[in-house]
Amino acid sequence: MDGASPSAVVLSFSKAEGATNVVLMQSIDGGNNWSPANVRVNKDSLLAMVFGLKGGTTYHFQLVVTGGSRAGESNVVSVSI
Repeated sequence: MDGASPSAVVLSFSKAEGATNVVLMQSIDGGNNWSPANVRVNKDSLLAMVFGLKGGTTYHFQLVVTGGSRAGESNVVSVSI
């Protein structure tokens, strides 16, 4: 894929029972620096689609959940575009 062509990825995860907020974070430097992904995550959803990703890049994603039984940071998932 051409490095200038935007792409998307669909991430699935377990429902965040009782959560008050869920934020999908992303990193392009191996997890050293994190920023919110350009996506709104519904706390009752099981999927998130992130658009505008660039080819030739490895992205790391992690959920930050506030409240409920799954509060805290999720495992990190790496995706190479």
